[in-house]
Amino acid sequence: MRDSEGPSLNIRRGLVAAGLWGIVGALIPAVIAFAYVVYGRLNPGFVPSNRFHDFLGDLVEYWLFPVCGGAAFLGCAAWASSAPIGSWRFAPSLLIIFAISVSCSLAIGLMDQILNLHWFKIYKGEDPNTLRLAQALLLFCPPVATAHFLAIARQRRAKPTRAAVEPGGCT
Repeated sequence: MRDSEGPSLNIRRGLVAAGLWGIVGALIPAVIAFAYVVYGRLNPGFVPSNRFHDFLGDLVEYWLFPVCGGAAFLGCAAWASSAPIGSWRFAPSLLIIFAISVSCSLAIGLMDQILNLHWFKIYKGEDPNTLRLAQALLLFCPPVATAHFLAIARQRRAKPTRAAVEPGGCT
């Protein structure tokens, strides 16, 4: 029995929250582009800056990266805040996952540059819009690993429920 182990992760609640927040994260780039277009149409005197226009052009050209990144970060933060027993805040989970993931990505990118590993180099004839394995690993592994370790740490700090303490209690 799991009574002696203490509380465990609520897998169903964590997966539902991760799925819903992942969809929200995937829709964020579309909302930014849509708001820009609507704002430009509603204001006839609106003159877009070149930098923001280039940003939106890159957003449409490399659509896969911000959609997958938003879904990964928000989904992982939802998992880390919803899967452990108890109530955990979403914003601190997102901040922790973002900070650790960005620092890991910078360390991996720096290691790639220093050691000339060419993990992220795009060679002639390759389509730069496709998500390659090295880029996918850099995009998904740090947030997923951080969310998993954060959920485990929170699960270990959670207090056992009354049903888990009483003999024969089952949740």
